[in-house]
Amino acid sequence: MAEATGFIPLEYKYLDEASMLAESRRFLTLMKRRRTVRDFSDKPIDRRILENAIKVTSLAPSGVNI
Repeated sequence: MAEATGFIPLEYKYLDEASMLAESRRFLTLMKRRRTVRDFSDKPIDRRILENAIKVTSLAPSGVNI
């Protein structure tokens, strides 16, 4: 069915509770270090690249997956 819809099925790896706790701590530590960077280049880019980047933003999951 994935081929007909174009969707790629989620490959989920189940972890035991101890592994989930360790992974959640690792992810929390990583996210605490994350910062927003607002440093822009004046180097020109192809307009099609910019348009594709904008299109990607519309693909974020939403309540009705639209």
